Amino acid sequence: MKPSAGTAVLQQLHRTFAANRALTIMGGAMVVTFFAALVGIFVDHRVITGAPAWLKPAKFAISVSIYCFTFVWLLGFVENRPRLIRLVANVTVASFIVEMIVIITQAARGTTSHFNLTTPFNSSLWFAMGAFIVLVWMMNLLLAIMLLLQRMPDQAFAWSLRLGVLISSMGMAAAFFMVTPTPEQAAAIASGYGPRIVGAHGVGVADGGPACQFSDGARSEAI
Repeated sequence: MKPSAGTAVLQQLHRTFAANRALTIMGGAMVVTFFAALVGIFVDHRVITGAPAWLKPAKFAISVSIYCFTFVWLLGFVENRPRLIRLVANVTVASFIVEMIVIITQAARGTTSHFNLTTPFNSSLWFAMGAFIVLVWMMNLLLAIMLLLQRMPDQAFAWSLRLGVLISSMGMAAAFFMVTPTPEQAAAIASGYGPRIVGAHGVGVADGGPACQFSDGARSEAI
């Protein structure tokens, strides 16, 4: 008799948990966080940079969840490197915990988490996010290297995994350009009047919609 969809999901979660507890717990916690953030969207009507305050936590929560479960699956193809696997998994999870704490904290405070240099506290949170997301990228790149060194019987499938992770590492690396000052921000820095927002969600294009008001009264630069 074929198991029900619910039973199949529970069985898969059990296998995933057995493969790597840290990533599985993080993935599951982010599913819960996603639904909590959805509730926040409906009950908290504050707007941050033109979007509901809890929209960013919701988007990041579901993204991190998918990333963690995918990472567990990919690590399953790496053999005979248990310590390295634990290192990659634990560093990834710890980094995502910091990222999500900052994003949720800033949403609760009614301000933006990314590119925010409006106060020393906001700046420190943003720099912490930047440091830990680099660690996530490094662990992704390390996974790609492990897959390149791993022998697999199906070469076509093996190279699809390797190239897929390498492409994802390249895509993540492209985000480094997002934290560089825009021409307007660079001009403000050169003039000695540094902007309160440094970086943007887009590179070489206009970012976001009309500028909007931070909760602390600082004006954003269309992020």
